[in-house]
Order: sequence, then structure tokens, then C-alpha cells
Amino acid sequence: GDAKGARAILEGEPAGQAKSVQLGDSGRLYAGSLVFCKGRYLVRVVAYKQSPEVQKALQKLGREIERRLSQ
Repeated sequence: GDAKGARAILEGEPAGQAKSVQLGDSGRLYAGSLVFCKGRYLVRVVAYKQSPEVQKALQKLGREIERRLSQ
């Protein structure tokens, strides 16, 4: 319901081998998924393939979602 809740959900998940990404207020990039919070929103995008190209596409999509949440 609020930014504090979105961040709590994100931080409550194991980071594992995720890379921190500059997306929203806080974000993580996994081999096949991207999770970030922006204000009260928690965004999770999952791909069913794993490759460097997929990670680039996830980040591109994440940036577009972030842009739209900022409008």
C-alpha cells in the first residue's frame, strides 16, 4: 500500500546472485528476472530464458515501466 511496504517486500526476498541495478528506488537483476520498487509499487518482470540479451531486455523494459510510473 505504500513505499515502505514495497521496499519491505523487496528486501525480504533473498538476493542470491542478484546484481543491484539503478532502477526505481531499489532494484535487483537476477539471471531471468528483474525486481524493483518505485514508490508504493513493487514491479517484478520474469523471463523464461536466461542470457545476457534477456537481462538487457529486462532492464530496458524495467526502465520503461519506471518512466510510466513516474507520470
